[in-house]
Amino acid sequence: MLLLETVAQESPDSPRVALDLLPSDGIRWGTIQDAVAHAVAVADLQMAITQTIKVSENEKTFYLIDSHAWPSRITVRRIDEQPGVEVEVLMGPDPLRKRRQVAARDVAGRVLDSIRLYGRIKRLDPYEIHMTPRRVISPMTREAPPEKPSSP
Repeated sequence: MLLLETVAQESPDSPRVALDLLPSDGIRWGTIQDAVAHAVAVADLQMAITQTIKVSENEKTFYLIDSHAWPSRITVRRIDEQPGVEVEVLMGPDPLRKRRQVAARDVAGRVLDSIRLYGRIKRLDPYEIHMTPRRVISPMTREAPPEKPSSP
């Protein structure tokens, strides 16, 4: 309780208790898949993730499909330089065509923006609530009163 009181009294400029609600680089690696799904689920793209592969601790690859059943691949890598991640996009059916490369650059920009957006969302550690079952007594569930023995 003392921790909550301390945090409530502090100004955001000089906190005495460090709250790790936002990552220092603005990239929350745990929400990368949500960010990619958010970036490509727009009307002009209409793409969905079909498979996610964790290549390493610093790289994830997403295989996608669009409404025309054309495949795409998005690879997200952590890097040391700003912005902290690198996004590589290949879009089918012919990723070498100029038009598809332009679209891939647009998607890469959308994904990077979405990763930043998801990184700014404040998150707290999950918690569990355990509730004990209670018996609710109402006129419909109330037990009948015990019968009085009849006198002879």
